[in-house]
Amino acid sequence: MKAKRRASESSKRLERQSTRAASSDLARVVSAFVKAHGIADRPGPLVVGVSGGPDSACLLHLLASARKKLGLSLHVAHLDHGLRGAEAEADAAYVARLAADLGVPATVEKRDVRDHRRSRKGLSLEMAAREVRYAFFADVMRAQNASTLALAHTAADQAETVLLHILRGSGLGGVRGLRPTGPWPVRAGDMAWRVVRPLLDAPRAQTEAYCRTHRLRPRADSSNRDRSFLRNRVRWELLPFLRRYNPRIDRALSRLARAAGDDLDYLDERVAEAWPAVVRPDGIGGLVIDARGFARLPASLQRHICVRALEEALGPSAEGQGVTAAYVDAMMGVLRKPAGRSLRLPDGLVLSVEYGGLVLGRAPESRSPFPPLAGEHPLRVPGETHLPGWRVTARVVAREEVRALPTGWQAALDHDAAGDALVVRARRPGDRFQPLGMADVKKLQDCLVDAKVPRLWRGRIPLVCSERGVLWVVGWRIGERVKVTERTRRVLLLEFEPAGA
Repeated sequence: MKAKRRASESSKRLERQSTRAASSDLARVVSAFVKAHGIADRPGPLVVGVSGGPDSACLLHLLASARKKLGLSLHVAHLDHGLRGAEAEADAAYVARLAADLGVPATVEKRDVRDHRRSRKGLSLEMAAREVRYAFFADVMRAQNASTLALAHTAADQAETVLLHILRGSGLGGVRGLRPTGPWPVRAGDMAWRVVRPLLDAPRAQTEAYCRTHRLRPRADSSNRDRSFLRNRVRWELLPFLRRYNPRIDRALSRLARAAGDDLDYLDERVAEAWPAVVRPDGIGGLVIDARGFARLPASLQRHICVRALEEALGPSAEGQGVTAAYVDAMMGVLRKPAGRSLRLPDGLVLSVEYGGLVLGRAPESRSPFPPLAGEHPLRVPGETHLPGWRVTARVVAREEVRALPTGWQAALDHDAAGDALVVRARRPGDRFQPLGMADVKKLQDCLVDAKVPRLWRGRIPLVCSERGVLWVVGWRIGERVKVTERTRRVLLLEFEPAGA
C-alpha cells in the first residue's frame, strides 16, 4: 500500500515538474517572439485580445509576467458578441477581474452581432461576428494609439484553419493558414497595424496546463461545441478522425503551413516585381490587368497576380471573404475569353473582359464615360438641350465657316442630309448603321464590336437619330450619308458635354 502511495506521489511530482517545465518553455517562446519581432519597439501599448478561454488567459498572463523585462505596455480588449446571454456576461466579468489582478487596463464592451448580420445580406453568423470583433479591436487600437494586436491562436487553431481552407478549395495562400505576424485582416483605412500570434506553435494542451499551474480558472465557451459551425465540426470530428492515422497531425499541418508561407514569401517578391508592368488602377477603385503582359508570365506568377488582384479589390478582408483556388482558376479562364465576357466574384466584384485586358471592380460599367440614358429626347436645332447626364449644343453654320471637322464629343453633319427633327436615345435591338467611310449598312451591334467598344458601355452610348436611323454614334463615328462634302451648304455642329462640366 505504501509502495503504491509512494509511486502515486512520485508520479504526481513528475507531472508537476513536467507542467512547470512546459510553463517555462511557453514563457521562453513568448519572450523570444516579442524580441524577434520588435513588438516592444512598436508605437503604443500591445493590445491583447482576451476571450477568457485558456489560450487567451495564458497569453495575457505570460505577457503580463514578462512585461517589465520585455519593456511592454499592455491593454486588454474583450468583446461580448451579444450571442450567449448570461454566459458571455460572466466571461466579460472574468476578463475584467483577470486584467485587474494583473494590473493591466482593459476595454470590455458588448456589441450586437445579429443586428450587424441583418444589415449585411448573405453574411454568415461566423463572418458577422468576425467583422464586429475586428471593428471593436480597431476602435480600441485607435483609442489607445496602438499599432499591434496580440491574439492567442495556437497550433490547434492553425491545424483547424488549414483544414478549413483545404475543404473550401483554397490555393497555396489558404494552406499557409494563420501567420505568426501579419497585416490587419480587415479594412482599416491606411493604418499600418499588425496582428501577432506568439502562441501559434504551442499545443493547446500546453496552454491549458499553464492555466492549471497558475490557477487562472479560464472560462469555457459553450458555443465552441456547437456542431452547426464548420470549424467546430473540424475540431471535434475531423481532427480526431485524422489523429487515428497520424497522432501528430496538428504538428504536420503546422509544418505544411510554414512551408507554404516560405514559398509564398518568395512568390510575393516575384509578384511585386511583375505587378507594375501588368496591373494598373483604373482610377475608380478597380484594377486593369494587361492581357499581353500577363500572358508572358509563368503560370505560377499569373495565379498569384490573380490572388493579389482579388485581395486588393476585396481589401485586406479577402481572407474572410474566401479567395479560393476556384476563383483564381475562373479568372485565368476568363482572361482567354473574347471581349464582352464577365465573371461574378465575392463581395459584389465583377471581372469583365475588355479589349486588351481584364477589369476587376465592383461596378465595371461605371468606367464608362457615358451616364445611363433612358428614353428618347428631342434635340433643339439650333439651341441647347439638357438630357440626363448631358448638355447638347446644336449650331447651324455655313460650310465656309468650318475650318476643321471635329471628332470625339463633337460632330459636324451635313444639315440638309440630317434635318432638324433629331432625337437622342440609347441603342435598340435591330439598329443599323453605315459608319463614315464604309460602303455598306451593318448592324449597330457589329459596328460597336468592330470598334472594340466595351460591352458594358454599349447600352449607354448616346445615338443621334432621325426618322431615317442612326446618324452619329457619339464619341465614335458619324454616318456616311450625313458627312460634310464639297456640295454641303450648311453644317450642323453638335457638341455633347457631361452635365455640370
